[in-house]
Amino acid sequence: MTTETLHHEHQGTDSKITYGLWIYILTDCIMFSCLFASFVVLRENTYGGINITEVATLSFVLIQTLLVILMSFVYGIGYIQSQLLNKTGVMSCLIISALIALVFIILQYHGLNNLVEAGFTWRSSGFLSIYFIITVIFAVHMAAAIIWMLVLFIQLSYVSITAQMRTRLACLSLFCNYLTLIWIFIFTIVYLMRAI
Repeated sequence: MTTETLHHEHQGTDSKITYGLWIYILTDCIMFSCLFASFVVLRENTYGGINITEVATLSFVLIQTLLVILMSFVYGIGYIQSQLLNKTGVMSCLIISALIALVFIILQYHGLNNLVEAGFTWRSSGFLSIYFIITVIFAVHMAAAIIWMLVLFIQLSYVSITAQMRTRLACLSLFCNYLTLIWIFIFTIVYLMRAI
């Protein structure tokens, strides 16, 4: 096999990976769309319990929003560093992004745990059911991003920034941007719609 043949095979594999990630993101968007539609329908079904205004303060949610945006921004800087073949810069941004995402998950857990300790669980009302589902599913996505970042960090500690590694970093960049977009929808539909 010639070098040109190997290059074409590698490009074909990269485009399949990227295509597969896009398929996943589109199907995940359908799931979140269904969850948002369910939330709009169930947001008033509190059965005399708490509603969205009592679940979280807008300032608390704004801090979470800034963390998600900051995580994506820092990772974006890391992706730019990968294009410049700056391995140390990429690895630093991976760790910082993972830590920011971890802080987000801790805050999310703290908010949900406060609800549970106050006696409000996902079984308390239709509103709380869909609220718990949306927030927990998003937290799982953030946890997946953290694991992905750590795996890439470990891989980068053993190898240099190759074309294959740049593809992996580009896929993670796409996923981080997707998470930011989904959180903006959560922020708007779940938290800001209470003002409407």
